[in-house]
Amino acid sequence: MQQKHMDAAINHFIEAGSSTKAVEAAIGARQWKKAVHILELQEDSSFGKYYLKIAQHYASVQDYQVAERLYVKGGHIKDAIDMYTVCGHWEDAHKLAVECMSEDQVSALYLSRAHDLERDGKFKEAERLFAAVKQPDLAITMYKKKRMFEDMIRLVAKHHADLLKETHLHLAKELEGETRLSEAEHHYLEAGEWKAAVHMYRVTDTWEDAYRVAQSHGGPGAQKQVAYLWARSLRGEAAVKLLNKFSLTDYAIDFASDNCSFDFAFELARLASQQKIPEIHLKHAMYLEDEGRFSEAESEFIKAGKPKEAVLMYSHNLDWASAQRVAEGHDPDNVGEVLVGQAKYCFDQKDFQKAEAFLLRAQRPELAVKYYKDAEMWSDAMRLCKEYLPNKLSLLQEEYEKEAAKQGPRGVEGMVEQAREWELSGEFSRAVECYLKVKDSSNVSLMEKCWMKAAELSIKFLSRERAAEVVRVVGPCLAQLRKYSAAAELYLNVELVKEAIDVFMEGEEWNKAKRVAKELEPRYEAYVDQNYKEHLKNQGKVDSLVGVDVMAALDMYVERGQWDNCLETASKQNFNIYKRMFLDMLNLTETDTPEGYRMWADLRNVLLLLCENISKSSEANSPSHEEFEQMLQISHYCATRCAAKGVDQLLNISTKLSISLLRHTELVAADKAFYEAGLACRVIGWENMAFIFLNHFLDLSDGIDEGNLDTLDHSDFQETDIPFEVPGAQREEVRDWVLAVSMDQRVEQVLPHDERDTYEASLLAVKTGIRSLPCVITGYPVLRNKVDFKAPGKASNKQDWNTFLMATKTTHSPECQDVLRFISRWCGGLPASGFSFH
Repeated sequence: MQQKHMDAAINHFIEAGSSTKAVEAAIGARQWKKAVHILELQEDSSFGKYYLKIAQHYASVQDYQVAERLYVKGGHIKDAIDMYTVCGHWEDAHKLAVECMSEDQVSALYLSRAHDLERDGKFKEAERLFAAVKQPDLAITMYKKKRMFEDMIRLVAKHHADLLKETHLHLAKELEGETRLSEAEHHYLEAGEWKAAVHMYRVTDTWEDAYRVAQSHGGPGAQKQVAYLWARSLRGEAAVKLLNKFSLTDYAIDFASDNCSFDFAFELARLASQQKIPEIHLKHAMYLEDEGRFSEAESEFIKAGKPKEAVLMYSHNLDWASAQRVAEGHDPDNVGEVLVGQAKYCFDQKDFQKAEAFLLRAQRPELAVKYYKDAEMWSDAMRLCKEYLPNKLSLLQEEYEKEAAKQGPRGVEGMVEQAREWELSGEFSRAVECYLKVKDSSNVSLMEKCWMKAAELSIKFLSRERAAEVVRVVGPCLAQLRKYSAAAELYLNVELVKEAIDVFMEGEEWNKAKRVAKELEPRYEAYVDQNYKEHLKNQGKVDSLVGVDVMAALDMYVERGQWDNCLETASKQNFNIYKRMFLDMLNLTETDTPEGYRMWADLRNVLLLLCENISKSSEANSPSHEEFEQMLQISHYCATRCAAKGVDQLLNISTKLSISLLRHTELVAADKAFYEAGLACRVIGWENMAFIFLNHFLDLSDGIDEGNLDTLDHSDFQETDIPFEVPGAQREEVRDWVLAVSMDQRVEQVLPHDERDTYEASLLAVKTGIRSLPCVITGYPVLRNKVDFKAPGKASNKQDWNTFLMATKTTHSPECQDVLRFISRWCGGLPASGFSFH
């Protein structure tokens, strides 16, 4: 009943226009929706207080969206944010704050609220607020103060990954200081500092944990080291028991002795491994030797059963008395070595008498002889050898003779005198040997006399075979002195004809070499001639070579680019020489590049001059004239192709020229021509022709390898002007490409045809028999659209002509400009207009 009165009152107030009382009545009656409805119809800002009260109601019943709208409408934004914060709706709170407040206001509000949450122990909520305003460091500090290290580490890893290791180390040291060792270990390991964890446990004498950490993180080596240190801290039986448990007793003994802990090593060895005691003594002795404590080291070496090491120690330090004392007392077999060592030292000090006495005591006279020899004291060496080693005296005397030969003039004079004595006594073989041993670079005349004497005696008195051996030794020596005739005479005395010829040729006495060959061994005449030609070539004496081998001389002129000399020489011969010169050029490799232009242009110019001269002679229009005109055309095509390859816009022109050269395979090598044309077509995408040309190249190559071209298939070129006759590389890569293309259905094995229904590069039309003129630029047939030149029979396809002119103008290519100058001369001048367009 009361509710009905309230509804009536609300309606009454509305009808009376008293909105304030209507809102209050609706709020009093808890008619929240009606209150909101009434408020939303008002425009007066004084109603804001009612929005707050209604919003608080909706917040209490968790209708946060309506509550937010009312808070905002009533201007109570902070209350809306607090509402979201209290209920944990951080995203909604942050979204509202950013929309309605400045960044500084949002930050101040969140930080204040976060600190409140921190005081209330709501750390996760506080963290979220710190994160919302991008202040993770405050959250990290909060967790650190509260010693919530896991959360602290989590945030450091997220926001400061570069400081994570440092943070772990800092916490580990702090926890270690608080003796919270297990937690400290965790952070040491997280920082990758397992050695620090082991050290912490060692310092606190917590060896089980130190061993555990080393075993888990340090590997076998660290594990053994910790076990060793653990045992060292225990000492005695306890240490042995521990090491036996881990089977590390021998390791610990070795480690201790290697690291100079000899007392601990001896202790372990006496209790657990007595067989290792000598080894420890030896290591201890070596340590003492390094420290210069030789007396103590001696004792240890002897205890180790190594008295020889003590002897060597004293020997190295030149304490010969101590070395001998130890050797005599503990190592008698080594006494001799001590005496030898003393002797060597005395020899080095030039105390030869003492040294000899020591070696004789050691019963090593052979060493005394050696030392005297090394000191070049031959008389003492002979004396000792004669007394103690008589069976080796003859060998020593021979050695002395050899050494005497090495000793300047005095030694040489003794050697020559000995040789004469052998000669006078009839010991000619020994005399020859002695003469041959004479070597004195300061007295060349004496050496020559001795060599000649050795040869003379061997020829007169020794066997034919031995004489030949001696002459073979003496001959080159005389040649080195440029005594070529004397050497040749000796060779001829023992019937070594070829050697005589060779030495004459070495001395460039070619007439004598030819005469010997002609008179004694005619089969060597060609050998002399060939060497003479090579000599003239190597010396660059082309003018002399012309009289011997004109073709070789022409080849040299071509290689040097001396075309005037080549032409002058060739003009004195016949047409075959010009043809040889042209074919030599064709057979050169890698001449189809821009760098090859100059060679082809020079040859082209030579052939043009030749053709002009022939046309004015009685040979005009003869078969020879026509052949040279063809050679000129081929040379022009090759030169123009080189020029076009140097200009990107002329790739089509260079390709057409390669195709046109197929028309001349009676002169151009067919396999080379098809290979170059096929590659050129492949580069610019003319795959039909590329496939046919490269396939034919492979057939040609296989046929050439097999030595039979009878089965070659020419069907693809049946109606073209490409010759079938083949005057007799890179095959595998071409074969792979051809096989791949043969599988491609888009590529047909058909040559392209033109308006004549004829292969487009053929001059001869199949159906009409009409032969078209070749284009002076590409070699392709000139059909309708053409450019005529003054000289009869010279024309060009207009499109190709314009393309070449334009490229020459835009690139300023000197090669292309040279091609145009040649065409002007060859064709009687260029067309009147520089360019010709439709």
